[in-house]
Amino acid sequence: MIRRLRARLAEDSERGAVTTLEVVLLAPAVMAIFGLMLFGGRYALANSSIEQASNAAARAASSAETESQARDAASQIADTTLANQGLNCASTDVNVDTSAFALPPGHIGTVDVSVTCVLNLSDLVWIPVGPSLTLEHEAQSVLDAYRPRGG
Repeated sequence: MIRRLRARLAEDSERGAVTTLEVVLLAPAVMAIFGLMLFGGRYALANSSIEQASNAAARAASSAETESQARDAASQIADTTLANQGLNCASTDVNVDTSAFALPPGHIGTVDVSVTCVLNLSDLVWIPVGPSLTLEHEAQSVLDAYRPRGG
């Protein structure tokens, strides 16, 4: 009876050691999976926000009357859209191609807007993706062919 009890106690102590070893071995893998899910979610949300910002900026630029107004409107709308989405870019660059404003009335042209955001990832130090990630999206919006255009 005592031998059985001792054997059972020995099994229980070994079982506890195996469980601890399993946790020690599996913890990094579970953390890596969690980190990749976190990174993937942040990437998807940031990419969607930048796409929305570039689309809104292109629409705003195409409804402007002059090239300078188009550039100003695109930058302002892109910054506002990114802020409303809660995306804090380390730096933002809005490039607006307003060459279609030089076309005479009756010709179809487009305003092209490119929004670039450098996303800060320094809070994800335990995931080897780097301290930042640059995301970019381009959008176009058609200018009204018969609307007078200023230079």
